[in-house]
Amino acid sequence: KMEMDGKARGVLCAFFIFVVVITTTVMAVEDSSSAAAVVGGGEDPGTGAAAPSSCTSYWTPGPGQKAHGFLPPNKRKDACLHPSLQSLCAVLRGNHQDKNLTLAEAARDIDLASILATDSKSSSTKLSGADIGAVQEDAHHWLALAACRLGYEQAVENSNNVGVAKPLRIPVTIGVPLLELSKLLRREPGIGYAGMVLDNCVAHPSSPTSALVTFREWEIQRTATSARDPIGVYEAERGFYAAHCAVEHVYAPAKAALLQVVATAKSILSGNKTDSLTTQLIQLTQQLIDAGYYIRNVVPVLRKMREFIHPDQFFPHIRPYLKCGNGFDSGIVFEDPTESLPPVTIATFSKTRHVTFNEPVSPKLRGPTGAMTSSLAFADAALGIKTSTASDPHLHETMEEFKQFFPYEHAAEIQELIDENTVRRALSQCVSQKKPEHENAKDGELLTDDSTASSSSVSCQRVLDAYDDAVTAVAEFRMLHVEHITTYILQYVESDSPRKVTGTGNTPIVSYLCRSAIGTLNARLSRDELAARSAATISIPTVCHAQCLHDLHEQRPGSEPCKTIRAIYLAMGLADPSTLLLPLTPESSVQNTTS
Repeated sequence: KMEMDGKARGVLCAFFIFVVVITTTVMAVEDSSSAAAVVGGGEDPGTGAAAPSSCTSYWTPGPGQKAHGFLPPNKRKDACLHPSLQSLCAVLRGNHQDKNLTLAEAARDIDLASILATDSKSSSTKLSGADIGAVQEDAHHWLALAACRLGYEQAVENSNNVGVAKPLRIPVTIGVPLLELSKLLRREPGIGYAGMVLDNCVAHPSSPTSALVTFREWEIQRTATSARDPIGVYEAERGFYAAHCAVEHVYAPAKAALLQVVATAKSILSGNKTDSLTTQLIQLTQQLIDAGYYIRNVVPVLRKMREFIHPDQFFPHIRPYLKCGNGFDSGIVFEDPTESLPPVTIATFSKTRHVTFNEPVSPKLRGPTGAMTSSLAFADAALGIKTSTASDPHLHETMEEFKQFFPYEHAAEIQELIDENTVRRALSQCVSQKKPEHENAKDGELLTDDSTASSSSVSCQRVLDAYDDAVTAVAEFRMLHVEHITTYILQYVESDSPRKVTGTGNTPIVSYLCRSAIGTLNARLSRDELAARSAATISIPTVCHAQCLHDLHEQRPGSEPCKTIRAIYLAMGLADPSTLLLPLTPESSVQNTTS
């Protein structure tokens, strides 16, 4: 597809639109029979699930465009793009003239056929090219946000029924178009990070050279709260998203640097003889240093979170909206009052979801969370970091589930990097399997055909050090994320143990984030075993220290960096902490963790 000329792409897009128009013009969502046609149409004959739009390039740069991290290059400065969404958007924003109009009633105006054919002659809008994707993305985000808002409202209504878990019920006027667009975009039918952050930011730089790291430089287009909610809550939610927009903006050079690292690694693997191996290793070293530098540039922006939203606002006021009430804990049901709609199959990036109307969705959908960002997954994939999730099978599976909320193009790009594992394969030119010590073999024996062994040896050590530094930068970012969890969540939780707290994505946040951060260190390649494995090279938050003790007690694989804690204590002349590592009873384990 990428190699087609403009004319060929135009023909293909025209054909696709023609098929969509023929399929959808017979649809009318006013009655259940037409709703069944909507749910059943547009399937890929090979998989029975929706195929991505052939001419939607919303998340990829077009001719003459420049990618900027994972922010959409074709971002529109307006929102609620399709006219038939205006009523729903107004209710969500809290400025509809009919104050009593419900979300389900407002969604009756949605013209799904027109949304799926936005640049056809039969459409009420006149958009083309990437704007097709803009309208469909925008519609998906508003519908998913409406479902999330319903979850919060239903949780408030049920708040007096303590101990009674009721699933979130999504009315058919919202559920049918949300499921249909999810099929088209190959994405989960829920609000994810792409809708809350990536496609929710419009930059308004205060100056031509602004770094865009302040609240007022970002316009937020969609919020779960509205103008009818207390003004402080509404502003706090906008600040929360704006902070993440700033982080994604500053991350863009890191992604560009990582792509250069991958390109040079590919050149090394291809046996390119234009430059000597030593010269290429020197180039790769500098690029890895640049990547580590740009990744660390994100850290101070993340530390500015308090300037966007105060911790006192987040947990009690914003978090309940982000959790969509109790929908992700108690389950979600897509309603069909007529009981006539067929089941829906959604082929996401690497999984398949089957939705049967009037039955709880299984497996449960995840709530929106910062862990759904494509950025850290990309850094892991580019550098070949697999240890960030290897120590916990449940963590690995959770991250795979989060990937189903990614824009399809992002997930595909990341998966290609994972499959190729280019950088670590290139570095195998410098690292061999370690031999037993009694053989007096040198760690990191060079595998090189370069004629100057000493020069190659120095170059190899430097590139390994640069690689380890880039990996450490990723771990440092993750550690800071843990610090934010402590600041914004754990200090407000009425719980005996932080390890029991779940995030908005319905995951045990302390164990998952700490294991991910500490596990990242296991990817380092230094020939110095202590340097490669030591967690002393970064600051460990208190909760991760506690998680370390717990994982060591359970002898969990992947917790090797935690073993250096004793060495760190002794090196500082402190008391031997080995008593903390003695076998613990379940009761004392919880006590030690909380302390």
